Amino acid sequence: KKVLKPDGFAAAFDPAVSSYHKKIFKDATAQFYLPYSLFSCLPVSSMGPNEGLGIGWGYERRKQKIEEHGFRVVQVGEKDVNTIQEGIVFQK
Repeated sequence: KKVLKPDGFAAAFDPAVSSYHKKIFKDATAQFYLPYSLFSCLPVSSMGPNEGLGIGWGYERRKQKIEEHGFRVVQVGEKDVNTIQEGIVFQK
């Protein structure tokens, strides 16, 4: 079943946490979101043939992963889609 119309938009919240574990070691934001990642994101992203990235998908890989699945990231307002931000909008 599809939940998104062919020309529909999707919006997501994604914490501004790095894809690289060395960068999150002393990052208070990453430490705050780590329990959510461990108990929600990681198990869900490990289902099926997925990579199980959890918090490890991070802002450096976010756009790449969205585009790998046939979506394109949409710029909303003045925010540059290539910068670190928590909100992201994409379209098929």
